[in-house]
Amino acid sequence: MSAIQELAPYISAYQGIIKQAKDDQHYTIDRLVEESGVSRSAVTKLCAGIQQDPKLYNSAALCRVLGLSLDSCSGLSSLQKARKT
Repeated sequence: MSAIQELAPYISAYQGIIKQAKDDQHYTIDRLVEESGVSRSAVTKLCAGIQQDPKLYNSAALCRVLGLSLDSCSGLSSLQKARKT
């Protein structure tokens, strides 16, 4: 199985994780845009579930603002643990 195939379920879930964290922490789109520096268009598309391939630096900035681990959101931490065993 390729790395892309292994990561696909995590990447598919990423948009929902960001939206849920945004909602749980009572962030507005405007506040998330301001604090992250990510464009309004990208944040809006991501939260609407229509962003196909979020850019790495956008993902990292949003995770930082929302207090999320980029490794966890992308599945990297889970896959690293699985490969060590």
